[in-house]
Amino acid sequence: MIMGKVLVVQFRVKKDAIKTERDDIVRTIGGYVDLDFVSAVKDDVKWDNPERILSDYHGVILGGSGDMHFDAGGKRGDVAYDLMHETATKIRPFLLYLVENDIPTLGICLGHQLLAHAMGTDVKHQKHQSKTGTFTVKNMCASDDPLFGNIPQEFAAQYGHKDALTCLPKGATLLVAGDKCDFGAVRYGKNVYSTQFHPEMDRDSMVRRIEAHPEYLPDGVSVNDVFAPSPHASKVLVNFAHFVNRCAQNSSCAGMH
Repeated sequence: MIMGKVLVVQFRVKKDAIKTERDDIVRTIGGYVDLDFVSAVKDDVKWDNPERILSDYHGVILGGSGDMHFDAGGKRGDVAYDLMHETATKIRPFLLYLVENDIPTLGICLGHQLLAHAMGTDVKHQKHQSKTGTFTVKNMCASDDPLFGNIPQEFAAQYGHKDALTCLPKGATLLVAGDKCDFGAVRYGKNVYSTQFHPEMDRDSMVRRIEAHPEYLPDGVSVNDVFAPSPHASKVLVNFAHFVNRCAQNSSCAGMH
């Protein structure tokens, strides 16, 4: 079987967070696909030339970030707010290309929000959706869906976010939702997926991540109170790797070179 090649776009600033995200993704799918990492913040990438960027890749992962935010109570002049909106504007041509050409893609947390924002959806701080911890969500996908088809109807997923989608993006299909997550996962076209939860992270990695970003943990709450195992959510990322490999093998996915 051909091993697909995946470009992972990172949006983190802190060196430890960049490394932790890379390690989590490599740990989960490093044995299934070839992975290259690029920073949308630190690297000089011509995001307005997506064809050239993607010429050697079969799929894309858009990572998360605790270093910038669309809203979360911030405003223009705040470093995290300004960096977010500058980055979203810079990378928008690339994101639109992914959707318009149905390139196999998985947006994770901030990547989920960035795709929705590029498609015209407001991303705001919403108290009923803002959360950190392990939460049970409902899978509404058919059994033949390549990412969620073999996932139980209800499963546990790892969350850590303040902002959220305010509505279902235009042209998107809702795949996963929960009591505290209106848009847990969506799909654009056939091949572009995004999740508000973190499929690359298990309980231990969430504990490590929250140590780097303690502001996401509610006052007086211990990590032992909010985090639990989430094996089925991690399988979503593994399924994405297998999906990319199938696309690489038969070039049947839209937008394949």
